[in-house]
Amino acid sequence: MKKIFFAIFLIHSALLLQAQDDGPKPGSDSVEVNLIRLPDSTAIAIPNGKLITKEIGAAGGAIISDDGKIELIFPEGALLKNTSVSIQPTENLLPNGNKAYHFEPSGMQFLKPVQVIFHYSDEEAETCPPEFKFMALQDHNGKWEYMDYEDWDSASKSLKGYTKHFSAFVDGNIVELNDTELTLKVGQTYMFFLDVVHPPPPTEPGEEELAYLPQGVKKVNRGAAWKVNGKVGGSVKHGTISPIQGELIQAIYKAPPVLTSDPIKVNLSLYTTKIREVVQHSRKARGWKGITRIPTTTLQATFTCKVKLYDQYKVSVIFNKDDGSSLLIDSANFIVTVYKDKGEITEIINYPPFVKMADPYGLESKVIIDKSCVGIINISATDIKKYNLSRDNPPEILFEMRSKKVLIYKFQYIAKNKYFKTTPVTDIILDSEPVELNFIANGHRQSVSYFPNAYKIIVDPFR
Repeated sequence: MKKIFFAIFLIHSALLLQAQDDGPKPGSDSVEVNLIRLPDSTAIAIPNGKLITKEIGAAGGAIISDDGKIELIFPEGALLKNTSVSIQPTENLLPNGNKAYHFEPSGMQFLKPVQVIFHYSDEEAETCPPEFKFMALQDHNGKWEYMDYEDWDSASKSLKGYTKHFSAFVDGNIVELNDTELTLKVGQTYMFFLDVVHPPPPTEPGEEELAYLPQGVKKVNRGAAWKVNGKVGGSVKHGTISPIQGELIQAIYKAPPVLTSDPIKVNLSLYTTKIREVVQHSRKARGWKGITRIPTTTLQATFTCKVKLYDQYKVSVIFNKDDGSSLLIDSANFIVTVYKDKGEITEIINYPPFVKMADPYGLESKVIIDKSCVGIINISATDIKKYNLSRDNPPEILFEMRSKKVLIYKFQYIAKNKYFKTTPVTDIILDSEPVELNFIANGHRQSVSYFPNAYKIIVDPFR
């Protein structure tokens, strides 16, 4: 197992991590971080992307994945003969892991190291700076080897390492926020902190054990700034964030109270401060000298989480029509979930209709409602014929659900005497009421009425 640069991180990062025998003491000047042990071995990951294959021989060559993220460069002499080499994306099995790939032929050993190049994006660099990344290689038996990249090129946005065998590769973050992508409901709170990975202990004779990362972070000479969309502390529109008292590396984010179409990013920026002492002499006061302490603050790293917001409402549609000779009551409930660019209807409940008919002379009205009777209010997500979400803040939502022929109830007249005849059971098939749902995602209860005394919609924020 090659020694990844945790030691460099221990000494030079903004966290100024210092090992402690017993962890942080109660009341000590430290901040908790979440340590995650990397597994020694796992199962082989399941492929979930396009397979790219290329013939490479003794003269060497290169192959790049379909998404352009991972590239393998074979030097001359790495292979003895022409070999079919392939790259395929897989699921990620490691904590703090990002992109994962499987290399074939699995278990192959090379005569010379093959260069592995990972091409990172600006978005990935925001999540975790490239200098705080590691690479993991898995052999055909499932055992993982963790190491640092040997080269980093900010111009080409690439990280480079080497391997002498084939099976699987994962690009990972040594340090990242506990969530790098987060979906929250408006008004919801969430606690952020740092996840730090630690490799497993050695399992082979002579293998060097990496020093344990500490359980605390010394606050001496270290600063942290929590921002939302670049603003320290955030804003009402994009959400606010504040450190937990006495814990600069833990903070509570509160999502904005109403939905916004703006992208939202939560950042933790870490700084170190060095004190430079400048000796000053006075010509007027011979022999006097003073010392001025000049602090210099340097940004060490910024970690980012993308926040996806949604709003949610419970909608009740109620139909109540009484024309004197018949009474029809029907209703349905469903949940509307609204994101900045789409909406969806789920958890639909169409209640059985209630029907009451007046009895004419000599006959008894019989209403039959069974499982085949769906009522005049019949909600189905597949019946949405129009959906619109405005770009306003907060947005206005419009759903229009088409009308369709439905069996509302079954009806029969029962004769009370010999002068009348009992009629056959008749299916009452009508057009369902077209439902138009139009409201503003403002976090308040809303009501829309159509055809007074017959049809109304109540929109309640989902708590």
